[in-house]
Amino acid sequence: MNPRYILFIHMVLNDMLQLTVSVLLFILSYVFFSINVSICCSLVTLAALTTQNTPLNLVCMAMECFIAVFLPLRHAQLCTIRRTYTLIGLIWLVSSAAIIPDVLIALATEPLKYFFSRVFCVRDNIFPKLIEKVHIYNIVFLVLVWLILFYVYVKILVAAKGANADAKKARDTVLLHAFQLLLCMLTYIAPVLKRSLSLWFPRHYANALFVCYIVIQMFPRFLSPIVYGLRDKTFRQYLKRNMLCKKVKTKLRSERNTTGGTSLGRDTLSTAVIKNVITVALCISINYINGTLVHTFTRHQIFYMNPRYILFIHLVINDMILLTLFGLIHVLSYILFDMGVPFCTLLLIMALLTDLNTPLTLAVLAVECYIAICFPLHHAQICTVKKTYLVIGLIWLMSGLTVLPDLFVMLGTESHDFLHSRVFCVSTTVFRNPYFKEKRDASNIIFLVLVWLVLFYTYFNILFAAKAASVDAKKGRNTVILHGFQLVLCMLTYVSHLVMIGLTNLLPAAVLAIRFTVSVFISILPRLISPIVYGLRDKTFRKYLKRHLLC
Repeated sequence: MNPRYILFIHMVLNDMLQLTVSVLLFILSYVFFSINVSICCSLVTLAALTTQNTPLNLVCMAMECFIAVFLPLRHAQLCTIRRTYTLIGLIWLVSSAAIIPDVLIALATEPLKYFFSRVFCVRDNIFPKLIEKVHIYNIVFLVLVWLILFYVYVKILVAAKGANADAKKARDTVLLHAFQLLLCMLTYIAPVLKRSLSLWFPRHYANALFVCYIVIQMFPRFLSPIVYGLRDKTFRQYLKRNMLCKKVKTKLRSERNTTGGTSLGRDTLSTAVIKNVITVALCISINYINGTLVHTFTRHQIFYMNPRYILFIHLVINDMILLTLFGLIHVLSYILFDMGVPFCTLLLIMALLTDLNTPLTLAVLAVECYIAICFPLHHAQICTVKKTYLVIGLIWLMSGLTVLPDLFVMLGTESHDFLHSRVFCVSTTVFRNPYFKEKRDASNIIFLVLVWLVLFYTYFNILFAAKAASVDAKKGRNTVILHGFQLVLCMLTYVSHLVMIGLTNLLPAAVLAIRFTVSVFISILPRLISPIVYGLRDKTFRKYLKRHLLC
């Protein structure tokens, strides 16, 4: 409820996002060297936005500090929670006004084939015509920011001569902001610095670039936790409890400790470590295989011009997102036990979306297989690349129309206190209204009946075609059978709560073991089939996959 800490946490979250994107770009530049322009443009835009946010956020924090020192009686009126969130929105709006036009100009001036090409992913390669505009914006932003910081610092410096402890602390805080901003400014002179390093250290240019990356991108983000996380007494008091994992005696509400009427205890340390190692190892192993499939797909034009492989790779990426979210929720449930409702809701919404995408994508893959075998002459006309991307968009739209209404109903019916509380992160504790259960069951039945009808229809038509001893028809029949088996495993998600309740009633003492086992078999193992269906069985994909899987 404190505007100062809200602005600080916004900067921390912004730094986390910026670091994640920059590290991802750094790793991708080593793994792939060049990546698709569309993906690169999205990552570079997000990185530029979060980089632009930092100096603006520092200015807002300095101004809040100035008001607290010079206008203490009006601080509560001027710096309200609502105005703080509005200010954060304006920060993103101003940054977007500086960055988004670059994307729009690129879309308007570059040919369509450019966005399907591959480049080394840096901003100068994506927006080569806009370098001068970027330099002008940087100068304008930084001059304004420095003027504000300088004015605030001098005013607080004068006030600090009165031996006011708050004023002295505010002066030091603004000074740290200025130093942090100075480090952030290095980002804007990075091109000049890199060219200079290439001239000074031609033999060690790669190492020099790595040092620049650490100093320019990572080190400035280390100051944010120091300014408030370690220097602020109030924040430090609570930080020690969490950072050092001290036991804090808190009374959790019964709804946090129960899921579906079953009390959730805590595993022993050894059991928790074993479960988390198994979960993380499975998720990383499957995601490594899936990541290799995606890498193979992006490196060879034969795949991304084929609707079948596009649908397959969409299924693989969807599974990777779902596995990552599952692993994250599982690990966080052991580290934190309960977490904030907004963060938990965000993770659950994404998990539910990707979970619903799977049966729909399997149905579309089965239809594509059916068209290829039963209507081979019309396959090229019906299954085009453009139509394939349109179908993928429709899959996400249908999943979104199923899941997002739950979010709106929850926001409209739940109290403000609940939305700021902490819960054990499962769907039944977040979406508590009985309406959600009825709606979930109804939508699951409709989706699965439709998908099963599609699979049965395509399977029997391919089965009849297979009697003609066509190799492609027999292979198509086996593929559809594998889709059906994968769908059966995915269907277990919709009866998982019934399975857990039934097994818990039979073995009440093993509720934690049951929960873990059911989660692994329902959420993780079905995702292992996707690489098998096309990654290992498909001759074309297998030929290229061998080159990358063991590299």
